[in-house]
Amino acid sequence: MSETKLKEVLAKLQYDEGHFALTQILPLNGEQQLITIEYKKSEATKLPELLSLTKLNVIIEESTENAFLFSLMDALLHLSNRHVEEHFTFKTFARFSRKNSIGKISDLSAKTRHKGLTENDANFAVAFKQSNYETDETRVPRLSDSVLGQKLALQMQKFNIGTGILPRKHP
Repeated sequence: MSETKLKEVLAKLQYDEGHFALTQILPLNGEQQLITIEYKKSEATKLPELLSLTKLNVIIEESTENAFLFSLMDALLHLSNRHVEEHFTFKTFARFSRKNSIGKISDLSAKTRHKGLTENDANFAVAFKQSNYETDETRVPRLSDSVLGQKLALQMQKFNIGTGILPRKHP
């Protein structure tokens, strides 16, 4: 993908109120390219994994806009997953943190999978539900006051959604 084309694509993108700028393109094997982009957060950026992000590396398998956009989404999902891994805790233990020994995580997983060890633990169930809610709460999309944002808000009001977290109006 050419530098000019990539800059055009990046100029159209917005993620959690921030924008992207091209830093570098490096050719790899075959059509693969390593694209380094800068994330420019705004005052409205809320996702915690983006607040300290400055650069993001994206590897594309072929030199197309579509391949780049899918790879960018993968990279952003990876950032989100890494944030959850480090911040999802039970009794202050970050079970999925990559700071933990993978062997010890494996042992813990094997022990807790046995039926009966956690399913009747009320503390675990409450903490698990609360942690999931808190994680989901940070992922709620915000709708702008644009025509599209207003249209989406009206469409969602038509659904009788009893539980969950709906997108919110932009503050």
